[in-house]
Amino acid sequence: MTAGGLVGTPQNVARARALLTEAGWRDTNGDGIVERNGTPLRLQMIYPNTSGARHSLALQAQAMWRAVGIEVVLDRIERTAFTERMLAGRFDLTIDAANQDVTPSSLTQRWSCAAAREPTSLNTIRWCDPTFDRLLANAETSPDPVASYRAAFARMAIEVPAIILAAPLNQVAVHTRYANVQLWPAKSWLSLWQWRVRPDAALPRDR
Repeated sequence: MTAGGLVGTPQNVARARALLTEAGWRDTNGDGIVERNGTPLRLQMIYPNTSGARHSLALQAQAMWRAVGIEVVLDRIERTAFTERMLAGRFDLTIDAANQDVTPSSLTQRWSCAAAREPTSLNTIRWCDPTFDRLLANAETSPDPVASYRAAFARMAIEVPAIILAAPLNQVAVHTRYANVQLWPAKSWLSLWQWRVRPDAALPRDR
């Protein structure tokens, strides 16, 4: 997932159209949307109306799918309704966010078969792949956890349970006078109570 790791799949409109045709989806009426047995390939994408960034991503994704003949209807909904539909699995497509640290326990909460069987888990798409589970479990005991994680993510890249649209990096400035600093990916301040000011670096306001 980093330099020298996994890379994305380049866009190939011609190949996408060919795969749709092979699956029986063709634009027979010239409206730009493919259909099969008279049913157009129309999907609905839900996302919260409080996020401008997700709306921007949704518009871009909609245009990309339209280019291959898939109609995506955008549905910006209130946050509570969004969460309810996500947990119930009542959606075709969604733009969601995942704040995770790279540990087996964190990743299994969203991507494991065990999570897929839990009605209200973070695995809202109910994706289950035993091979991914096994590779992820290996990372916990492997002498080379980096290689184990990459093998697990390579498997995920093949199965494509989700499309990674963006991976923003959190930047946190911490004064050098603090010791015992630990920053968590999801919420940087979770261990704030454990931070300490080094006596030899204390400022007047710290005393």
